[in-house]
Amino acid sequence: MTSKLLRRCAPLALVLALSTGCSVFRTPPPLTPETAYQRGMAAYEARRYGRAAELLQAWADASAGDPRLPQGLHALGRARMETGDYLLAASTLLRVVTDYPTAPQQEEARFGVCEAYHRLSPRPALDQENTETALLYCGSYAEYYPTTARSDRARRWVAELRDKLARKSYDAGMWYFRRGAYDASVIYFQRAAAEYPDTPTAPAAILQMALAYDRVGYKEEAQEARTRLRENYPQSAEARSLPPA
Repeated sequence: MTSKLLRRCAPLALVLALSTGCSVFRTPPPLTPETAYQRGMAAYEARRYGRAAELLQAWADASAGDPRLPQGLHALGRARMETGDYLLAASTLLRVVTDYPTAPQQEEARFGVCEAYHRLSPRPALDQENTETALLYCGSYAEYYPTTARSDRARRWVAELRDKLARKSYDAGMWYFRRGAYDASVIYFQRAAAEYPDTPTAPAAILQMALAYDRVGYKEEAQEARTRLRENYPQSAEARSLPPA
């Protein structure tokens, strides 16, 4: 009895499924730029940054001339920042800076570029191209917006980045110094002290310069380096370590 009932109902169920357009086989409607924008901004506000970046990128690629581009690109750049895509974040935010100089998002975008490259800056032993780029953008932000809440952070980053570059030269000098190449080491110690005199690494570089001159018997140059250390950095640990003049 049950099997007969099932056989009778099966054709009816198939007809109903076909007539109502069974959702299992339904193709979703194509994503329009407007839908991508609305969903992307909603995802951004909900802190679903990966999805937000995907949708806003699709919208931006299809929305040349849209007056919402500064706002959308800024949200896209911030979403990229949150997902750790710092290089993409920087390039996206830089579009806001260069293409929309009067947009309300200009200040935040400039800081975002600074922040992205600061995050990309590696330890001193590695190539420092991103450090130099970060120094450029963070320095320009602090110059353009000296009184904003973020300017103090940008200035701290500038000091940190400058010391990292000084440390890069200092470490190169130490590499030569440990191998007895004292003349070569002096070049790097001098660069660290001359190009980054306001960094904590500068007095250490001058002291090492004096020690390198000692090793090759350049007594006059060694004494000049120690005098320079005492006069320019009298409160530094390196200056205090020197014997009385």
